Amino acid sequence: MPNIILFSAGDSLAYYGELLKKKLSSPVHLEIINIYMEDAVKYARQCRPEEVDVIIARGNTAKLLKAAHLSIPVVTVPIKDSELVRSIEKAKEIYPEEPPQIAYIGMEDVIRSVSAFFEMLGCQIRFYSVTDSKDIEYSIKKAKRDKVRVVIGGVYTQKLAEEYGLKCVLLESSLSSLQEAYERALEVQKGVQIQKKKLQERITMLNSISDGLVSVNEKKIVTIYSPSAEKYFQLPSDMVLGKSCARLLENPEKELLNQVLLTNSSVIDHMVMVHGAEYLLSINPVIVQNKNKGAILSFHPYQFTGAAAKRRSMEYQYYASRQISSFFALTGHSSELQLVRSMGFQYAKSDFPVLLAGEYGSGRETIARCIHTESRRKEEIFLSCNAAILSLEDFLAANGGTLYIRDIEQLSAAMLAVVREVLHSSTIQLPDKTKQNLDLRIMAGSAKDLSKKLPAEIYYLMNSFILPISSLRHRKQDIYPIFCHFLKQFNETEDHIFTIAPDVENALTAYSWPGNISQLKSVCRRLAFLAGPQTVLSPQMLEAQLDDSSYYAHLSDQPVEIMNSQLQLSQSSRGFAIKDRYVTYEELSSLKRLFHGKKRLMAESLGISRSTLWRHMKELEDDQ
Repeated sequence: MPNIILFSAGDSLAYYGELLKKKLSSPVHLEIINIYMEDAVKYARQCRPEEVDVIIARGNTAKLLKAAHLSIPVVTVPIKDSELVRSIEKAKEIYPEEPPQIAYIGMEDVIRSVSAFFEMLGCQIRFYSVTDSKDIEYSIKKAKRDKVRVVIGGVYTQKLAEEYGLKCVLLESSLSSLQEAYERALEVQKGVQIQKKKLQERITMLNSISDGLVSVNEKKIVTIYSPSAEKYFQLPSDMVLGKSCARLLENPEKELLNQVLLTNSSVIDHMVMVHGAEYLLSINPVIVQNKNKGAILSFHPYQFTGAAAKRRSMEYQYYASRQISSFFALTGHSSELQLVRSMGFQYAKSDFPVLLAGEYGSGRETIARCIHTESRRKEEIFLSCNAAILSLEDFLAANGGTLYIRDIEQLSAAMLAVVREVLHSSTIQLPDKTKQNLDLRIMAGSAKDLSKKLPAEIYYLMNSFILPISSLRHRKQDIYPIFCHFLKQFNETEDHIFTIAPDVENALTAYSWPGNISQLKSVCRRLAFLAGPQTVLSPQMLEAQLDDSSYYAHLSDQPVEIMNSQLQLSQSSRGFAIKDRYVTYEELSSLKRLFHGKKRLMAESLGISRSTLWRHMKELEDDQ
């Protein structure tokens, strides 16, 4: 394809274009396409910028092309005085009566330039401003109603005028006008080729950098997406460039980006996971004339090998699954949970505030996150903040997404005023007294009856939707499935195998779970961590972990015995007993590393003889 295209919009300009090509040393670099108006725009959109440098067009067609914001520059063929005079003379020949009923149909900026010229000539001519082909047809009809006899305009105007029975004089361009436009196009082409060269250099540099680079503007739209980033994120550039960066980032990283754009500060070497691999993310603001115009995100691979890599991979799998963000991922089948799901899906359809009422640990924030995920804001940030430390920056950082306020009854008077303003007018007053528009949804959770804890005005602004979340003891049929889910999750991280005895389910449902899901999760984490590679979980072992009082018995004034109940689980790991404590082989290996294998020092540390240590070391080697 040639470097310059001429949209001739008629046979006359096409003819002059062919004359021009004959004069050129390299005529193959100019192509003439006889097309105009919206059809010209459609054609131009299909042109590839790497093959076409400049487009030349005239009149309404040029105006439409420029309004289309193409990536290819457009040069307009000028309208010369001699061309206008020639058109007027032809119009008067067609309609010689006085006063002349002549009209000019064209783009507004063209009308402004020619109207002054017509006034100098003393011509009384009507002007009809148009923006597209539909406007031209409307203007033709109006001109006929206004008893206009002759219109002056472009090729499309001429075509429609004939259809509606009006005479039309074509405002034609001359060869000199086209020559002038072509010379201007050559100047523009030089600048375009310089920019293309710089772009190619930048692409070459990006291809040679192992770091993934992503550039976003102030609206968080991706403007640069390096080949390395494309490899890391496993998303093609056409799915990322020109779109929101939200799909590339998890919630913590969205928050960091918002902070960089808000404060112009930088983030250096933040650990982030992308498709199971670990990277160091740095975010730096782009400042132009003291204003933030976006940010550069760089992802540098952080390598682990061998056993460490396997461990990190397991940790990532746990990390990726620990924050439930979908109603479908909630474990349980109780009627109470089904009601929460149903109401949550309904609430997700709107932007109204939501109050989530439930005991501590019952999953209020998890449900709020699920509502966010099902809403139109799902690609934007979900920011969770404690009411006691909520700040203006948190509202700004959550702009576009959802702000979840934990324990909202703890809001200070100043923050209550901010919440009131956001709910009333979707604005916030900054420290410099200016107003900032906000587009965010507010959700709040509490274990209190907020109708008695919040000021009436705030409460009635917030209570558009109220979602009651039942405690774990009120939905007992969900306890065992949740327990198995958490235990499996933590066991995968620890690489353990757990067998659950039949009576454990009864022990779980008989317990009141005052800490709800949070307590259940902590118990599972402790069980998985203390267990050996293979453990049979009995009701007694579970009950020992449910009773925390033994951990605090030493704080009382009464003499206490050494607590063996907490040692039962850890002894499932292979080891040996020394006096009043149990030493695992993991501890023995650690001791060996500490003393660099010197058995005398190891034996002294354990309080045993070297021969006894040697025997246990032999058992350790046999187990490997």
